[in-house]
Amino acid sequence: MSLDACSACAAGRSCTRRGHPDGHHRHRHLLRLTDKPHQAKFLTQQERDWLVAKIASENRAKEAVRIYSLFESMVNPKVLLLALNYIGIVTASLAC
Repeated sequence: MSLDACSACAAGRSCTRRGHPDGHHRHRHLLRLTDKPHQAKFLTQQERDWLVAKIASENRAKEAVRIYSLFESMVNPKVLLLALNYIGIVTASLAC
């Protein structure tokens, strides 16, 4: 994956590339982005460590979520109340 970037423009400095009006260049530099946060060279080591730990904790939380069967979800009290609410709204709108 690539991202167009210029370090001079990102830092707010003027760019001196030739052929570009207003001192602002239109030449594109490719900044290589990886899918692995521990390989991201544009992050500091502290930021990489934090990001790796954050992603690992999110993956653990995602794996800890309980998966309900179809029957369990249909007899869930919240689902039954929502269904009752829906039936009430539809019935009230047809009564008028």
